[in-house]
Amino acid sequence: KELRRAPRYDYECSVMVLLGDDGHFSTMENISAMGCCIHRPPGWSQLRGVKVKLFMNLGRSAQAVPATTIWSNEGFIGFEYATPQALPPELLSITVGNEAG
Repeated sequence: KELRRAPRYDYECSVMVLLGDDGHFSTMENISAMGCCIHRPPGWSQLRGVKVKLFMNLGRSAQAVPATTIWSNEGFIGFEYATPQALPPELLSITVGNEAG
């Protein structure tokens, strides 16, 4: 059953996950207005429910986006944003008429 509240799009960019004072660098796998999925960084051992700040290289200023880990497996981590976020500008042509963003 699909539980996502917003359409998800394949998207690759660099991401830093700030957990307390520790930064973990990774690459995004996909994105939506409500969250994203990244490749699991080396040494990541956190479980669900961990609050982090995401810094995503979306081609504009990289502001801290508060998020929570909602799932993880050996290869990936899924995050839900604290508040909906704008999609990267290059995805706008995909989302027009799709009620996303």
